[in-house]
Amino acid sequence: MFWSTGHVKRSNLLLPAAAPADKLPPNSETVAQSLFSAYLLPFEIASLLLLVAMIGAVVMAKKKV
Repeated sequence: MFWSTGHVKRSNLLLPAAAPADKLPPNSETVAQSLFSAYLLPFEIASLLLLVAMIGAVVMAKKKV
């Protein structure tokens, strides 16, 4: 381990520069802001469809038992 860390320190290993702050990928806060502002209606429609699908799956499973 000491050999490998010393080897890396002595080599001319250039690391890529850090990305500028405006080019960073979105974090959970920005995703939440876009979901609940610009995409509120599609988000609600998708949630209702998933709810109906879950209720339908429960109803279909209870009929077989």
